[in-house]
Amino acid sequence: MVWATGAAPHDVLRAPAVATDPRGFALVDDHLALLGHPDVFAAGDCAVPAAATWVPRAGVYAVRAGGVLAHNLAARAAGRPLLTWRPQRDFLTLLNLGDGAAVASKWGLVAAGPAMMRWKDRIDRRFVERFRVLADDGALAPGVAPMAGADAMVCGGCAAKLGRTELERALARLAAPLADPSVVLGAADGDDAAAVALPGGDTVVASVDAFRAFCDDDFLVGRVAAVNALTDLHAKGAVPRWALANVTLREDDPAAAREDALVQVLAGARAALDPLGVALVGGHTTVGPELAVGFAVFGALPGGAAPLALRGFAPGDRLLLAKPLGTGALLAAHRQGLAAGPWVDALEAALVTTQDEVMALARAHGVAAATDITGFGLAGHALEAAEKSGVTLALHLDALPALPGALAVLRRGIRSTFHPDNARAARALLIAPDAAAHPALDLLFDPQTAGGLLLAAPADRADALLAALRAGPAPEAAEIGVVGSRGAAPVVVTA
Repeated sequence: MVWATGAAPHDVLRAPAVATDPRGFALVDDHLALLGHPDVFAAGDCAVPAAATWVPRAGVYAVRAGGVLAHNLAARAAGRPLLTWRPQRDFLTLLNLGDGAAVASKWGLVAAGPAMMRWKDRIDRRFVERFRVLADDGALAPGVAPMAGADAMVCGGCAAKLGRTELERALARLAAPLADPSVVLGAADGDDAAAVALPGGDTVVASVDAFRAFCDDDFLVGRVAAVNALTDLHAKGAVPRWALANVTLREDDPAAAREDALVQVLAGARAALDPLGVALVGGHTTVGPELAVGFAVFGALPGGAAPLALRGFAPGDRLLLAKPLGTGALLAAHRQGLAAGPWVDALEAALVTTQDEVMALARAHGVAAATDITGFGLAGHALEAAEKSGVTLALHLDALPALPGALAVLRRGIRSTFHPDNARAARALLIAPDAAAHPALDLLFDPQTAGGLLLAAPADRADALLAALRAGPAPEAAEIGVVGSRGAAPVVVTA
């Protein structure tokens, strides 16, 4: 179907002081100024040159007038001479026919076929290339200036959390939590989620997670925040059932905008929760300087199983990672306008991917321990697992899966604002000489938002689990290391 509509004049042009042609479009002089109003300019479909009323409503005229318009606006403000715009009498029309061919026409001549489509493609690409901001490797194209203030942007997502050292020091200053025999996993365990045994024999697993918005897409922020919170429960082998929302809306927005933002955030969250059968049962809202979204999530363990605690990593287990790394660096690059479109597509696809099917496969293949990789990065979460389990985790940099573009932006020095805090963990790592200059070393410290699960798979079942993950919910899953007996360091990094 071809639906052809014509241009229509703006309502503002109906004002009595605006001279228009019989169709209602503004009449402009040779300098693109409104007749009778030398300080008001117009170009494109809304305007018609008084000396050339035959000019059609076509984008080529708007494009050609753009340079004259920009010059004359600045010239009028500075009192300089204005340029004259002379519209061309005709223009080349190239229409894509959708079958590999195009039809061309100019000066009453018409031609069609694949050659016309190749001609159109060359013209279109040459035109669009003039407005290209990023080169193929994501670097700024020649002549493009960096975004003003980009270096001062503070990251959102899980890159906006309190540092591990600060957190540990603060918790150490508090008295030990009250003893409660029903607590299976609590504050003293420092695990991904809490677990409490109920009198009837069931175990409730719960977690709460929140972060500052990482982009201006409120729906996406709500969806990723829900995925991020759910992953804490999946890491313990639990099946999420209920969620409570906590949303801080922008206090500077008008009431209608805050209402729309809340709708978008909760609709995004429902897009993650509903398919998993997780009921959003309530929540709380407040206003503040920026958008922040969090969820408290609750679930149960299937069949009375025990939670997969951090202390369950055992020597001989093989380490499988279910999602590629790099969300922190890519989100930072995206905020600065330095992430290529395909990179952003892959990033957002990873951010909204839940880990429920990954955990179901892990359970079926005898996995006894897992953790999710989030704000503290792979290095921080590996350290936690090694310390809780009294083992050494050996990580191989060559095996680390990375999101498209992640290594490229890290090589250019783009880091999440939380990256330096995570990098302090390097002091606790034993980094082999061949790994010190490895291009993937920084991936260890990159804070992940809605990151994947790190699974400790039994050695004899890891191959089958990895194959099942790659064939199903985690096509980029990778084996990244092995668990050994406690040695000189809790985490050993090799190339």
